[in-house]
Amino acid sequence: MFIQKLALFVAGFLLILGTLFGMMLPAQAQTTSPAGQTGVISQVSRDRVTLRANDHTLSYAMPASTIVKIDGNVVGIGDLKVGMSAIVFSTDGKTATEVRAYTQHTTTTTKPTTEPTTQPANGQTGVISQVSRDRVTIQANSHTFSYAMPASTIVKVDGKVVGIGDLKVGMSAIVFSTDGKAATEVRAYTQHTTTTTQPTTQPTNGQTGVISQVRGDGITIQTSNHSLSYAVPPSTVVKVDGNPASIGDLKVGMSALVFSTDGKTATEVRAYTPHTTTNK
Repeated sequence: MFIQKLALFVAGFLLILGTLFGMMLPAQAQTTSPAGQTGVISQVSRDRVTLRANDHTLSYAMPASTIVKIDGNVVGIGDLKVGMSAIVFSTDGKTATEVRAYTQHTTTTTKPTTEPTTQPANGQTGVISQVSRDRVTIQANSHTFSYAMPASTIVKVDGKVVGIGDLKVGMSAIVFSTDGKAATEVRAYTQHTTTTTQPTTQPTNGQTGVISQVRGDGITIQTSNHSLSYAVPPSTVVKVDGNPASIGDLKVGMSALVFSTDGKTATEVRAYTPHTTTNK
């Protein structure tokens, strides 16, 4: 009889201990917060978001239970846009539990509230000749420079903070880099108004763009927003990579700087072949 009572007591004690242990597990799981992944949105569909973070692309499912916020306001997945900075929270690395996006490039909470007084090193001025989701290429004189664009790169167009998707071929740009390979900041301009001033001896009304058409007596260049056509009479000075040339040497795809006194007839055309050398 004693042994039976002892067995019942031990079984009851173990049952109570198991119940308490089972209650502790969910409580412990609730104290851990999902891991946050910072990056730039590169693709959005109705049930999935893709994030570009440094050299990696991460894709997350977006079920109806996912919380979506933009600048702190609760929104829907349809309000997310490519180029937005974002923090994605996930418990399994596959499904997003929360997405916090920002219309301005302010994903990092440690970013200073004011811009640093010192300019980034090694500013390179040129014309954008190619843009991808993680790289920008600019044409400067007879050279082509290509820069990686990680999520930390600051992108501005006409002084406004934007995403890499807002950069367009033909825009004038200044690219800042500390190592000559990755851009820390890109300042682009829809008009040819870079901070450097033209020498007083240059012809007036220089227009930068990419040659989209060459005719026997004229050319057309593509800027960020417009296609501009110019007559090229025999008196027009034509140079390719700094060397004297003729209109027959101009090719579609070349970057070009066209000078004109009336906006219709080119007095000088300076074209550059699209080399593919990268910064060292």
